[in-house]
Order: sequence, then structure tokens, then C-alpha cells
Amino acid sequence: KNAYRLLRLANNLIDTTKLETGNFSLNFYNYDIVTIIEDVTLTVAEYVYHKGITVLFDTEIEEKVILCDVDSMERIMLNLLVNAVKYTPRGGEIMVKISVENQRVIVSVKDNGTGIESNRFETLFDNYTKSHECINHEQGTGTGLGIVKALVELHGGTITVNSILGQGAEFIFDI
Repeated sequence: KNAYRLLRLANNLIDTTKLETGNFSLNFYNYDIVTIIEDVTLTVAEYVYHKGITVLFDTEIEEKVILCDVDSMERIMLNLLVNAVKYTPRGGEIMVKISVENQRVIVSVKDNGTGIESNRFETLFDNYTKSHECINHEQGTGTGLGIVKALVELHGGTITVNSILGQGAEFIFDI
């Protein structure tokens, strides 16, 4: 477990540098984005079941083939879901939802955890920034959301956050 954490840390630091310098490359192919997101969500749901957290998946569409990098999409979702797990207490819920508006795929990852102070929204996606102390005391480097934002933008999308302290957070990205 610790070896994997160390490997993830090293990869995040290397990828952060590559993203900042414009040396990160993507492999775009046509994929069903619904399947990608659903598969990652179900994998996380199985993992967090023993933590007493429920993960729900909802989609307005059954299939949507888009041009994307599968590895990056999986990484975006894993980072958002891992953050939701970090800040959601036992008995909490995480909801992943997919919709389509004006040919854009909208993905929402919403939890009912600790939430984020609104004065932190501006720097939340900066590298090496942590939103606050996580409830289960897991350590992090603060690179996850910076990588997520960069990968979403490389797909021509945007990411936003809605949150009220003590009531959870919702990260929404479109591609």
C-alpha cells in the first residue's frame, strides 16, 4: 500500500511538472464516456463500501461516444472520487451524475461531507494546495485537483466547484 502511495506521489509530481511545461501528451480516441465514468465509479464504490460510504451513479444517457484520452478521464474521476471519499464521513453519500447539454458532457461528483470554505475556491485548483484537513486524516500533496483541472482543460473543458462548509462539495466538469 505504501509503495503504491509513493508511486502515485512520484507520478503526480512528474505529471504536474509535465503539465506546467506543456510536455504532457494525450492519446485521443473515440470512447464511450459513460462507460469510462461508470466503470471508475463502480470500482471506487466497491472499495469504499467497507468505509460505510455509499456511491451512487446516475446518467441521463446510456452511451455517448466522444474524442478523449481514456487514461486521463479515469485519472480525473479517480482524483475527484478519492477526494470525495477523504472528506465524506461514515454513513455519507457520493453521487456521480452524467448529463449532456449543447453537445457537452457534464459530469458531477457530489458528496455530503465536510464541504469547502468559499474563500478557498480561488486557489483550490492550484498545485500543492489542500482544501482543509481531511476527516479521516489521510495525507495528500495537494496536486490532485491541479492535475484534474489541467486534464479537463486539455480536453477543451472547464471545472467548477460548489460547496457550503459542513454540507458537502460538488465538482462539475464538462468536456
